[in-house]
Formats: sequence, structure tokens, C-alpha cells
Amino acid sequence: MYDIDLDLLRCFAVVAETENFTLAGEKLNKSQSAVSMRIKKLEDILNTTLLQRTSRHVTLTSDGNRLLPKAKKLLSEGEKLVNYMTEPVLNGVIRIGLLEYIAPHRVSEIIEAINVRLPEANLSFRIGLSSHLKEELRNNNLDVALAIYDKVDSQSTLLVEDELVWVASDKVSAVESSELNLCLMNTPCFYREKALAECKNSGITINEITTSSSVLSMRDLVASGLGFSLMGKSALGKGIRQFSPGKLGLTYKKDNVPIALIGSHPHKEKLAMILTDVLVRDFV
Repeated sequence: MYDIDLDLLRCFAVVAETENFTLAGEKLNKSQSAVSMRIKKLEDILNTTLLQRTSRHVTLTSDGNRLLPKAKKLLSEGEKLVNYMTEPVLNGVIRIGLLEYIAPHRVSEIIEAINVRLPEANLSFRIGLSSHLKEELRNNNLDVALAIYDKVDSQSTLLVEDELVWVASDKVSAVESSELNLCLMNTPCFYREKALAECKNSGITINEITTSSSVLSMRDLVASGLGFSLMGKSALGKGIRQFSPGKLGLTYKKDNVPIALIGSHPHKEKLAMILTDVLVRDFV
């Protein structure tokens, strides 16, 4: 009789999400070889092949697709058990704002993870850009918000940093025009301003091919191959990949977006700890 080690299932779930052993290792704080060994051990226990590996991607086999929802359920239940036994109860209504740029293709998973950590609370969420969330805080429509850190705001507690990267569709391997086609958000937007400034500083002629009011829509447009964009590394995953700034003609220096919990909720310190754990472990 075999017991399934949740660490093996977690490795499998993260590889399935990132479709890449190196990215999975970064998220799990493990080496690529350690992740590969855990996947092999899980396959040996289950006596099946769960992943198909190519030079660029990792895809699920039919058995991998069968296992994934069960693995996620077991991981969620295990987390609920630990939280139930170890964490103080936070209850009542808590209105949380989520920065749309944080893993925009996985917002539902972020909300689910927060709900798991706060099972007794009555949670509601608003998703938007940093400027909009801060306005909602000022209008008392939110209790706390995950937004871009403001060092002059005494209610802004730095949690994590999301590395800024240029992104492109998996289908794109080179720039095919003299102008750089960009998919950007409407103004005001920190990421938009940063992208335009980088292009201007590098003397790059741009064509703003799409402008969106939704980060997820913008990500989908990039994934379709319409253009490039500047996003947080948490946005990487199915459909888009990191693209070298040098190939775009950019003299880009590595930079991070500081993500903070802003607000004055009485249990803000506890919320900050929970949200940091959720984001660092699985999303940023």
C-alpha cells in the first residue's frame, strides 16, 4: 500500500500549470532536477506516464489530465486541514482588492487560495488596476487591497515583488516588422507607462496595435500573436513566454514591481502574512 506524498502532487500540479520544469522549480524553490525526480517518483508510484516532455514544453498525458483535478483537490484539502488546526480564526466581512496584473490568468485560483486560508470570513473581491483599487480604498469600498507599493503611504505594507518582463506569444520567435507592435492597457497604468518609457529611451518606433481595459484580455491578445507587452513574471504560463528585450532592440534593465497590502483593517498584519504566503508559494 502506498501513501501519496503531497509534495509529489504539488510538484506535478505546478509543472502542469507552468508547462516548464525550470519555471516550476523557481515557483517551488527547488532545482529542476529535484522537480524531475519527484515527477518520476510519482509516475513510478502510479505506474503511468503523467507528462510528455519536448525541448520547449511539457504537456499532460491522458492520465496526467485525469490526475490533475484530483491532485488539486487533495492539495486544497491538506491545506485546509493545516490551516484549520493552526491559524487563529478571522471572521466577519473582509473586502479585498486584487491587482489585476498579478497572475491575471489565474485570478480564480488566487481567490480560491485566499478563501482556503480564511474559511470563517465572509470575503468579497474587487479586481482592478492599482490606481482604481486605491480610489476604492479612499471611498471606503474596500478594507484592504493588493496594489503597487507606495513608500509614502503609511498604510502600505510591502509584501512581494513581481519581476517585470517583456512577453510574447509562444508562436512568436522574432520581430517581423520595423515597428514594435504593442498590446497595452488604457491610461493610467504603471505597466503601460513603463513600457512606453523603455521604448522611447531605446529609440524604438512603436505601433500600439491594441489598447484594453482588461489585463486578461490584453494577455490573451499577446498570446494570439498580435503584439508584445510588458507584464509581471507572474503572468507567464500557457500561451505566453518571456521574450528577450535585446531581440526587441531594447536596452532594458531588470526591474521589479513592488506589491503591497494597503489599508487599515484591524487584522491587517495577519492578512498580510496569509496573502504573502499565498502569492509567494504559488503565484509570484
